[in-house]
Amino acid sequence: MQVVGYNRSSKGLQAVQQLATIDDVLAVADFVVLLLPLTESTRGIIAAKQFQLMKKKSGAAQLWAGCAGG
Repeated sequence: MQVVGYNRSSKGLQAVQQLATIDDVLAVADFVVLLLPLTESTRGIIAAKQFQLMKKKSGAAQLWAGCAGG
């Protein structure tokens, strides 16, 4: 299994092939997992445009931590 990913920070992810953008990941992934804090900068990070980039039979899951604005 090949694991690809994108990290907004410059930190590398162990055992993950880093891609340049979220769109690059979405275009090749069979399944996408978003593990993000819910903040104003992450709200709406994946929208209709990004879903259209994904393969027809790919899947997605979002796991948010915390809440924006309290």
